[in-house]
Amino acid sequence: LDRKVPEERLAYIVDDARPVAVVSRRRLATLWLWCEQQAAATGASERLVPLAVDAPPARVPSAFPLAVFYTSGSTGRPKGVLLTHGAMLNRVRGVRRALALDSAHAAASERFLSNAAVTFGISMHDTLVPLLSGACLVVLPSGLEQDVGRTVDVAARQHVTASHFVPSVRRSILVAPDLA
Repeated sequence: LDRKVPEERLAYIVDDARPVAVVSRRRLATLWLWCEQQAAATGASERLVPLAVDAPPARVPSAFPLAVFYTSGSTGRPKGVLLTHGAMLNRVRGVRRALALDSAHAAASERFLSNAAVTFGISMHDTLVPLLSGACLVVLPSGLEQDVGRTVDVAARQHVTASHFVPSVRRSILVAPDLA
């Protein structure tokens, strides 16, 4: 949930998704309280409980839901798109092979830039590929996703060796004067 989006959109998403848990930071407590209020208003408050940090890892089937990302929707209403564990694992494995990150030795020297807002579907891929490969994860500061000049600067300063960009941003980066 991105607190920067209009409250009406957040309310729709919470009502539509009916989350069983909300993971948050203490500094985002106002978002958590807002979710509790929304859940109470829809009769779902019994489903919102704090997560135990020391919970044991669980094995889940590949078809088990991993996350739901909300698109802007062609109708003007957000549309939830379900991502399964298996789909993400297949994607991560494919990218690891394509970037030659499938051996611990190769991955250890790589620095992967995650450049998507966490509410954008590709952000999970950007985070999991390096972490499950043993590579270093470099996170682009929030708000720089569309600032090509600053993205190139961060990538250069952090010695980034790999990343993923939407085509329009990739084209802009490839013609950036700093890369000439």
